Amino acid sequence: MTRICSGCLAFLLKFFNFLQAFVGISILIYSLWLLNLCRRHDFPLDVDHLPAPWFVCVTMGVGICLCLITFIGHVAAEAISGCCLCFYTMLSTTLIILEVILVGDLVLNKHWEEDLPYDSTGELKRVRSFVEDNMDTCKWVAVGVIIIQVSSVFHCVYFTVIFLFSPWLKIYVSFFSL
Repeated sequence: MTRICSGCLAFLLKFFNFLQAFVGISILIYSLWLLNLCRRHDFPLDVDHLPAPWFVCVTMGVGICLCLITFIGHVAAEAISGCCLCFYTMLSTTLIILEVILVGDLVLNKHWEEDLPYDSTGELKRVRSFVEDNMDTCKWVAVGVIIIQVSSVFHCVYFTVIFLFSPWLKIYVSFFSL
């Protein structure tokens, strides 16, 4: 019974990681498209001077981090290792906390655009106008991504508990099945 349950939980964790990988790869493709636009318009790609396309670099970094966290989650679900599961839970929880802090700053700080450096590409304004025009869709997508991430962390914690306490569960089941 424990084997069936752990197999089902591993499948669910892999499925949620697949959905997160889809989001991460979508962000990476978007940042590569932005990088291609910047190279066509001859924006300097000097990272030492921040007013260069910093928005592109941040977007690419978020996509890479999300893909790496997803890869670790897939390895943890495949290997059924307590260490990998705990590490994945820690990384995913950190990512969710950072997202909550970012959303809290955007909601509570009315002058959040003044805190950002100048975006020479103009892509930040395009993204903002797109989000304002499609606010309902963007809210549903954001809520869906958060639900997927929280479900993934929940399943990972549950999977870790089953993995760590499976010898105790076997003793408990064998004791009461007499």
